[in-house]
Amino acid sequence: MKKMFRKEHPLDMTLEAGLNGEFNKAEKILKSSDMNDPRVIFNLGWYKIRNGDLLGGFENLNAGRFINC
Repeated sequence: MKKMFRKEHPLDMTLEAGLNGEFNKAEKILKSSDMNDPRVIFNLGWYKIRNGDLLGGFENLNAGRFINC
């Protein structure tokens, strides 16, 4: 029987990398993801803040207001 493997979602890969302390890897995954996805924009906000861009980070975090509305 042939096994079917589902491609792991980039947000899942980012979560795993972040939990393992691989923050640069997680940020790279997010930056290569769909920038029209508000979840990606929201998560990138945390990395902008981490890199010293407080205003840009908060602008990205605002995208979270529209998730699951």
